[in-house]
Amino acid sequence: MQDKQTNRYLVGPGYRDFVRYWMPFDGDFGFHDSSWQTFPYGSPGYKANGSHGCIHLPLPEMRWFFNWSDTNTTVTIQA
Repeated sequence: MQDKQTNRYLVGPGYRDFVRYWMPFDGDFGFHDSSWQTFPYGSPGYKANGSHGCIHLPLPEMRWFFNWSDTNTTVTIQA
């Protein structure tokens, strides 16, 4: 984990989304909540319409993860 931030906007081509928790792990890629997501987490729609490369978590889980982890925590992601 490279950083931990709260209450910020994620901005990119065609989007500007507010997140309560942001934890980048590779530059502009990171973990965050996604209050705008309307389909179930982990569903097939996530790959096509859910992410620009980040990993979304529901707000309660993201809050827990944010409080549990520290900056410089090692992150391993498996597809």
